[in-house]
Order: sequence, then structure tokens, then C-alpha cells
Amino acid sequence: MKDKKKIGLILMYLSFGIVMAGLGANDALRGVFSPIFKDHFTLSSVQISMIIVMSYAGNLIFLWAGTRLADRFEKKKVMMGILLIWMAALLVYVTTDNYYVLLITMLFTMGASTLMNTMINLFVPMYFAAPGLIVNTLFFVQGIGTTGSQMILGQVATGFPWWQKTNLLLFSLGLIGLILFLFAGKKAVVLKSETTDAKNDFDSASKAKVQMNSPILWLLVLVFGFYFIGEHGVLNWLLLYCKDQFGMDSNQASIYLSMFSGTMMVGRLVMAPLVQKWGPSRSIQIFGGIGTVLYAVGIFCGKPTLMLVGISGLFVSILYPTLLLFVQQYYPSSIASTATGTIISIATIFDIAFNLLFGKIIDQMGYHLGFMILPVSMIIFYLIVNFLIKKYKPLRNLGEA
Repeated sequence: MKDKKKIGLILMYLSFGIVMAGLGANDALRGVFSPIFKDHFTLSSVQISMIIVMSYAGNLIFLWAGTRLADRFEKKKVMMGILLIWMAALLVYVTTDNYYVLLITMLFTMGASTLMNTMINLFVPMYFAAPGLIVNTLFFVQGIGTTGSQMILGQVATGFPWWQKTNLLLFSLGLIGLILFLFAGKKAVVLKSETTDAKNDFDSASKAKVQMNSPILWLLVLVFGFYFIGEHGVLNWLLLYCKDQFGMDSNQASIYLSMFSGTMMVGRLVMAPLVQKWGPSRSIQIFGGIGTVLYAVGIFCGKPTLMLVGISGLFVSILYPTLLLFVQQYYPSSIASTATGTIISIATIFDIAFNLLFGKIIDQMGYHLGFMILPVSMIIFYLIVNFLIKKYKPLRNLGEA
């Protein structure tokens, strides 16, 4: 029985790893293929930006609706449904050559991708006794998918047929992941602590504390919202900041961005054992503190300290996957998916608003002052998450050895 369970867990981890690699590559395709889309469909800048807008819209819709379905129905079936939607959308890419179909399908691929990513993180504590270790290593694999696809496709993708070939490959990865997941489901055993009915786990006072309109939810929205501005702001704008503010050429500027992305990927693997040992709250306090200091000093002090921003990725790396576990500590399993989806959906609005307004801020204030929004956001994130940890005791602990 133990051997059967062990094989099931190995198959499940392989399934999640293959899917996460595919999701990572999927997330990178917009940036890689945007110039090809522009030439192939003769698109304007506004039409290119609509692709990004549809991606964000997909994230909001899928996270809001999908996580509620996951709490209402069996999570395993919901996950398979999401994976099938993602795979079906990929096949649409493979078989069509139309901008408007691309635009609509982008809502489904990116929405399903983000929801699948979140669902895997919600699913892991149900089966694995070391969720902190598992989710961070899975995010490491996702990073390999993102970085690898950017490096390879950036060199070889020369036209629209490469878009279709790439999506056919991603469909194949999804199919392999689905087959492994089906086999794993027959062998892996749900942990007892996650199968117990939430009504028996928490008294009425505890339930009142986790109402969906509680202060905890809105504090978590702020935590994720300001964190999104900090992390995504660097990924989206650091290259232009280095070029326009400091006069660097593209190769020099890309060094700092590559360092941040690279240390983010490595950090999730190297720091995963410590996250498992310390648990979500302590890990966020320690790694978040170090990462925020390096990040803020690196930007506040200008060109001489930009290297610190790259190094900060090593510590910032564990924050998002660990925050997903952190959220689950404050909610019983019966509503954990709904709570997580609600929080991330609302927090995504911070991301959208920032990217819509940042261009105008740069025009009015210049890059030097405008870019200061990013370290300020990271500092606010860290202050709020520490306040939350000190003021509200978790209902359950996940990932602490």
C-alpha cells in the first residue's frame, strides 16, 4: 500500500512538473511572438496591447469563477476540466490563422493557465506532506519552461508557423500531464487532515473569523496587489528603465533583467527546503525582508546598485508560491479555493491599473521618480504582510516541518 501511494505521488509530481513547464512556456509566448504577430497580421500598437488586455481579462474571469467551482465540486475533476480547456484552446491556435480568433483564444489560454497554476498550488497540500518544498520546486520547473522557451524561440522563431508548432508541442505536454494525473489519481491517497469536513475542523467562532468580507481578505488583497506591482513592474519595465534613465544599450540592460529572472528561478529550488522547514509565515518574513531591502536599495541608489535588484530575485523568488500557501492558512479547506481566487482576482486589478497608468506617470515625472513606485510598493507589501502575521493567528499551518 505504501509503495502504491509513493508511486502515485511520484506520478502526480511528474504530472504537475510537466504541466507547469508548459504553463511557464505559455506565459512567455506573448512577448516572444508579439513582433511576429505584428508583421503577420499587420497590427497596430493598440491591437498588440489588446492581446495583453485579453490575457488579464482571462485571468480575472477564470480565477473568479474557477476557484468557486473548485470549492463546490471535486478539485480533481475541476483541475482536469481546466487542463482540457487549456489544451483545446491551444489546438485552436494550431488550426487557425486569424487575429480576432487569436485575441479571443488568448482569454482562454492565459485564463486557464493562471487558474491551473493556482489550482496546482491548492491541490499540493491535499496530497503532499511537504507542500512548501513541493510548490517552490514546481515553480522552479515553471521558470525553466519560461526561460527556456524565451531563449530557444528567441533564436529560432522566424514566422507564424513557429507559433503553431510551439502550441502543438504545449498541447502534447498537456496531454502527457493529463495521462500521468489520471494514473496518479488511482494510486495517491489524500492526507487525512485535508479530507476531514471543515464543519468538524473549525468551531463557529473560527468560521466567523474567515468570512469572505473579513479584514483578513482585504489585507491579503493589498499584500498581493503591492507585491504584483513590485515583481511584475521589474519584469516589464526594468529594461526600458535602464536604457532610458541610464543610457544603457540593450545588451547591457538585459543583464540586469536576466539576473533578476535567473535568480528568481534558482531561488525557488535552492530555498525550497528552508521554506518547508520554516513554514509560510516565517519564510515570507525572512526572505521577504531580505529581498525587499536589496530590491529597494538597488533602485533607490540608482545605477551603482542596480546589481542588488538582480540579486534580490534570489529571495523574492519564493514569495508568490509561498503566499499561495500562506492564504490557505487563514481559510478552512472548504473555502480555500474561493478565497484564493477572490484575493488574486482583485489584486490583479493593481497590476492592470499600474501598467495602464505607469506610462503616463513616466511622461509626467520621468523615469527616475516614476520608477520609485516599485520599491515603495515592495516596502508597503512587506509592512502589510508583517502586520497581518502579527495581528491574525492562522487557523491551520501548512508547510512547516
